[in-house]
Amino acid sequence: MAQTFNDDPKWQAQTEARKRIEKIKNEIKTLNGHPWAGEYFEGDGFGRNISFYIAPNAGFVFECYGDMGFCDRNYGTVSFDNGLVRLNPVFPNKREGAQGIAPELLPVAWGKRHYLVPPDKIVEFCNDINYGREPRNGLHGFFFLRRGDEEIEVTGYPVLPEKYRAYILEKPVSATVISVGESGTETGKYTTYNLTTATISAGSKQGLLPGMRMYLVNNPRNERGGWVQTGSIDIVEVGESSAKVLVRCSGKYEQAPQTGWQLATCPDYVSALKKYGAHILENPVSATVVSVGKSKTETSKSKYFTTTYILTTVTINAGSKQGLLPDMQMYLVNASGSRVETGYMKIVEVSESSAKVLVRRIVNRKNEQQANAKVPVRIIGASKYEQQAPQTGWQLTTLTKYAPAVKKQPSDKGE
Repeated sequence: MAQTFNDDPKWQAQTEARKRIEKIKNEIKTLNGHPWAGEYFEGDGFGRNISFYIAPNAGFVFECYGDMGFCDRNYGTVSFDNGLVRLNPVFPNKREGAQGIAPELLPVAWGKRHYLVPPDKIVEFCNDINYGREPRNGLHGFFFLRRGDEEIEVTGYPVLPEKYRAYILEKPVSATVISVGESGTETGKYTTYNLTTATISAGSKQGLLPGMRMYLVNNPRNERGGWVQTGSIDIVEVGESSAKVLVRCSGKYEQAPQTGWQLATCPDYVSALKKYGAHILENPVSATVVSVGKSKTETSKSKYFTTTYILTTVTINAGSKQGLLPDMQMYLVNASGSRVETGYMKIVEVSESSAKVLVRRIVNRKNEQQANAKVPVRIIGASKYEQQAPQTGWQLTTLTKYAPAVKKQPSDKGE
């Protein structure tokens, strides 16, 4: 592999790439409110992670690294025409596997966030919104997001061309597989796929469109006792009250669809809705800690550990009027200081406009493993960032990973 890198002009261009990145960063500092210049990131943290730098005059630099190291690099000039950023790379640009970059990118604004989306991937971007992956609140994601924008909260919808606005659903759509059609195979460069068509019990009346993606909900057990997995499920034809999906499976663990399976555009939300019912909020609820009560300690013992907790009750300025219920969980946001964290927070009492929240923080976890224990135990220490007690002024929220898929906020989809 080292010899291959030494022979690769893209690998050898590292020094030149560093110089260009520095020029791009310097130009970005001179721009204020530019619609697409900036430093962007796209990746899953494992197989494909891309850093992308772009400015009108200094051009662009694209670098991709995976779990095995260097994958690809390119740079060149840029132009802006007819609403699209066009890349003019120095090296050959082949989009295959972990290599290559889209030659054209659509700047997409979502509030104060900035994305760059390939025109042929806009429907996939909408699918990620329907799923709840976007707007993401962390670095990792499948589309270029300007670094730092993941910390910006947004509501409503991103600005997209008119023909794509209907691809963002007002709420998740669920459906049942009512029949299974023909099967076949498709051979790619590296993989042979099993293709199966199926008909589901939802269509245009529920907001479905060709190109939308569905996911298996409440996965059944397979004959080995494990959870059934399936491949990609894409809508290919849509009627008023039904639709045809194409299921593409690969590998021995992915299974063709069966009648009775439940699919959804956002599986996490649909599964949670079935399990928790009224405890699932249509919109996240935010609240401020208005007072902090007394604290007490609690000790829990298991076979290998003795854990000490501090329990503190706080009062927040939201209650049943906002949809809160006992046993709902809250999360800390926008705390002062650097990386302030707290422990588990659960609502214990609710009145009309306020609620009491129990904050349970780990302060010590002692390993009690005996010398003759047969099973090795990993020593777990309390996070040093969980040591701070709750304070008045802290903002809490009910936001969870499926909440972004539900959009009841009054907003035009193009704004």
